[in-house]
Amino acid sequence: MDNKRKSFGSIHEFYNYIKRPLDDGDVRDFYSFNNVKKELIKIINDFIFSLIDNIHSTYLGEEYIKSKDDIEKHFEWCFNKIVNDFKKEEYHFDNNQHIKAYFYDYFLNTFYQRPQIIDNDESLEYLNKENSNEFDEKWATNHWNEIFTYNTNKTEHDLDTMLTLYKMFESCLIKC
Repeated sequence: MDNKRKSFGSIHEFYNYIKRPLDDGDVRDFYSFNNVKKELIKIINDFIFSLIDNIHSTYLGEEYIKSKDDIEKHFEWCFNKIVNDFKKEEYHFDNNQHIKAYFYDYFLNTFYQRPQIIDNDESLEYLNKENSNEFDEKWATNHWNEIFTYNTNKTEHDLDTMLTLYKMFESCLIKC
């Protein structure tokens, strides 16, 4: 399990990569081999949940956030607020360009532009209801919780995603 682009010989291999939980021993070995610290996993988890909450709770809707520039400004404000909140707790993420870019792409595709990528009228109708942000927040929270809860079942994909972000955060903390 490394950060190189995976190639799959069959759809079955791909399905196993994203869906089949690894044995507990394999997960422990992965953590040990990659020197993954439980404390940093918790900090990253808290950071991600804070960012999700901040983006969802401050989003004013498409009537106010109309352009890609508006989206970038909203995300930038939310991200910087979380970085500053963590500074108060003595966790400095000053060199965070890679983290910011990762989560900007993530939220651009899963939150800000979500209704535009769904072409099913029934899905669009559901997403346009008042509770659509709550639905997105629950999904995002569950998704990241599966990846960044230390002692849960993990797929190879979960571990690759976790390690990518772990290295970004770890590198930032070392530089700060």
